[in-house]
Amino acid sequence: MSQNELGSKEKISILAMEYGSLRSDINARMSSMFQLSAIFVAIDALVLKPPSDTHMAKIAAAALFLALVGLGLLWHDMVKAGRRVQCLEAEINRRANEKLLIWETELGGLSRGYWR
Repeated sequence: MSQNELGSKEKISILAMEYGSLRSDINARMSSMFQLSAIFVAIDALVLKPPSDTHMAKIAAAALFLALVGLGLLWHDMVKAGRRVQCLEAEINRRANEKLLIWETELGGLSRGYWR
């Protein structure tokens, strides 16, 4: 084996680092979604109350739209990361010849279909 070639353990280790990074990213995005949802509810309350000023109602409606767009982008990226985590789990399990990682492929939201 030449010095530039990576061994099986090193490759699994690199894949595991990407796996950990993506899981952290998914958790951060989920947290951001909860925070943005709280902002969404607050803005929604402003939009649904009888407007005393139409200018403020338009600003609140625009903010509500932007919050929805933000939620959609966070959701899209979170699902995309979850799919990559599924691939990494399968690849790590294949290389290790053992079922070591199962969260996204068997237990997570993507595996059950409610995140699609």
